[in-house]
Amino acid sequence: MFVTLPIAFMVVLLSIIIVPIVAFMFYSIYKLFEKCDVDGWRGLVPFYNVFILIKLVGLNWWYIIIYIGASILSIDAGTGLKLLCSIALFFVHTLISYNLVKKVNNGKNSLFVDFLLLTFVPIIYLPAMALIDDFKYYKDAKVTPNAYIDEIQTSDFDIHKTQTDNICKKCGEKINKNNKYCPNCGKKI
Repeated sequence: MFVTLPIAFMVVLLSIIIVPIVAFMFYSIYKLFEKCDVDGWRGLVPFYNVFILIKLVGLNWWYIIIYIGASILSIDAGTGLKLLCSIALFFVHTLISYNLVKKVNNGKNSLFVDFLLLTFVPIIYLPAMALIDDFKYYKDAKVTPNAYIDEIQTSDFDIHKTQTDNICKKCGEKINKNNKYCPNCGKKI
């Protein structure tokens, strides 16, 4: 009797805290999908929402196979395989986050800061992206099919690469020399 009372109290307390947070996250995902010109209900369907996000942010189609495969394999896997599946899921989530912050941004933060916030504190940053009007959806923002992997491969580390056009470092849009702000995302140059 004395042991079950604190456990019951903890269950009630946790449900009072967790249920509103989960409901708020579902609402935020719904609003984010609407902001991206996609039906909001699609964001609430498991696996389908990831498929839509991968398509929306312009990643290669086979990332959904990695995501679904890692999710299924991790259900009844041993410790090593479960860790490998978790790494694969995190990898796909980071790719989605990288291209998503290119498409939905406020033009104030750098791409790297937005990426880190969405990746490591999504419980705060995802609702901010979805609900704050400063965050706009840029349908034509330049994204790459392998997200930051492509960015690393084509980065300025290549000393033989010559750049003839000015390009916005946030969204990848070509910019005129005379522009003080990017015409696509509004970032100050």
